[in-house]
Amino acid sequence: MNSEARQVLENIIKKLDEASKPPDEGSWTAHVQNKTDEESLKQTYIALGILMSAQEGTENAIGKILVGDNILTPALTHKGWKFWKSLPVKQEEKKAIDDAIIRWSNQKVARIKSLQNSIERSSNNDLLNLVISMANCLDIISSCEKQLSDDLKRILGLA
Repeated sequence: MNSEARQVLENIIKKLDEASKPPDEGSWTAHVQNKTDEESLKQTYIALGILMSAQEGTENAIGKILVGDNILTPALTHKGWKFWKSLPVKQEEKKAIDDAIIRWSNQKVARIKSLQNSIERSSNNDLLNLVISMANCLDIISSCEKQLSDDLKRILGLA
């Protein structure tokens, strides 16, 4: 693996590790379960919504960089052509990266669908349950990002 690809993977791993770090309580769910008053729940709901949007943006950017199918955008032309082309890796490294992304995506979708099914079966749809469900979703996203980071570290270690 050349130095440019190594540096890109190291930066992605660093970003994934930062993004997957839960709050001090150990998980997002534990963080929100001690919220009891209505105002605190509303603020937490807004904050979790913002965090989920940020996670989605991070995941989209990381996926585009790793897969190498960026399209021409104003941001891309403004920042330069660094990620216009595919990551300069060998064919077997590319396959390992693609497999890691597929595992990450499949795991995340399966776990969130499972969470969605349990939420739909729940008869109580108050604000507390909604906030806890969002926190559970963030925990799932965080653990899947941690797994992707571990997979990329393994690929980087083998290169």
